[in-house]
Amino acid sequence: ADLTDPSRIASLFSTSGALGDAVTGLFQDLDTFFVPVCARRCHYSAFNGTGFRAFSYAPPPDAPWREAWDILSQDPRLSGTVAQSAVKERFKFTALSQQECNYHP
Repeated sequence: ADLTDPSRIASLFSTSGALGDAVTGLFQDLDTFFVPVCARRCHYSAFNGTGFRAFSYAPPPDAPWREAWDILSQDPRLSGTVAQSAVKERFKFTALSQQECNYHP
């Protein structure tokens, strides 16, 4: 029920929930697995306000599928297709401002 009931999903990430020991271990070793890059606080207001920047995802240049990505996103013969629209529009995200996070997302 914990995995199928949306109202109970948060309990999975509680130290007293079904995965309590794993969650406790994860948080104890958080700095081992994650590098603090920009987060100066734990909560940011909604990402639709001011102080944020737009970010469009593109795979790294050495990704084996980068050439296909570039063709899908740039080839004028694909202009207006569902595939090109998906690559150009579905991979736009909101990132923290340059002042808050001087890091290219």
